[in-house]
Amino acid sequence: MHVFLKKYASDFYFTDGLAVAYAPKGGKLGFVNTSGELATPYLYTHARGFSEGLALVQNSKGKYGYINAAGKTVILFNK
Repeated sequence: MHVFLKKYASDFYFTDGLAVAYAPKGGKLGFVNTSGELATPYLYTHARGFSEGLALVQNSKGKYGYINAAGKTVILFNK
């Protein structure tokens, strides 16, 4: 796991093969996979781990929605 620590700030709690990762600058969140690659770009201001293939995320407008493991919005952002 030490390779991850050099590349990403994360709690490395993997669910569905992904963990929340923190951008080095700017305070945004994305997801890193178990291979050490950024799987979802740093786009979110808040993110929860995946459960049943979906993760709750908050966009920069303060709205919440759900994304799948590919980073695609599957439940639109709402209040």
